[in-house]
Amino acid sequence: MTDSSNRKEGFKKCRSATFSIDGYSFTIDLEASGQIHIIGAFLVSLGVAALYKFGVVEPRKKAYADLYRNYDSMKDFEEMRKAGIFQSAK
Repeated sequence: MTDSSNRKEGFKKCRSATFSIDGYSFTIDLEASGQIHIIGAFLVSLGVAALYKFGVVEPRKKAYADLYRNYDSMKDFEEMRKAGIFQSAK
């Protein structure tokens, strides 16, 4: 049972990351599949961020730019005042 070939077969070569928080030491074993999952998660998060930027943020910025390009705040205020929304402005 103490044969060196048995020990070599049972030994898995892996990378590990060690960090400590408040004096406690943590070790994370990063095998090849773990590394692939980390890289995949990073790529998926980049894709989601890009989709959000171009699918939500850019159209919203364009809509606000179009709205305020010809916006007249005094005209809007006068319409609200005439409708009776403001109690202090008559």
